[in-house]
Amino acid sequence: MRGQVVGVATFMWKGGENLNFIIPANQFLTGEAGIRQTLTERAGHWKAEAQGLVAEGRRFLKRGDKVHALAAVQKAAQTKPDLVEARYLLAYLYATSGNQTGFKEEFSLVSRLDPKAATELLKLIQKTKVRNPQSGKGPAIPGR
Repeated sequence: MRGQVVGVATFMWKGGENLNFIIPANQFLTGEAGIRQTLTERAGHWKAEAQGLVAEGRRFLKRGDKVHALAAVQKAAQTKPDLVEARYLLAYLYATSGNQTGFKEEFSLVSRLDPKAATELLKLIQKTKVRNPQSGKGPAIPGR
């Protein structure tokens, strides 16, 4: 079979041998080397999977389960790192949990991905803190 090489993956184990893998471009782009999907098709699945995880995170948050909400949204951000909704909700969770380092990192990403969403997020966090000064009530659930 003829094709163009897209890249070469190399792995070396100290005291062992080198392992090299080459996949022809035509197989890589059509998925013949593994899953039968193009990268564009797979990217669509990543986005859908990440959006599902964000929705799951919101459901946990509505029930007051921040631990599981955070886990679901973190997985969404790993699945689709440029998904604004995931970064937005992560920043919100970090801010309302007192994790300032996490908040700053996620807020920075939200600001780069969608400046309007970043402004909206700050307003929501301020509103949440004003509305819930340790009243014991759960914070507003971000709708992004």
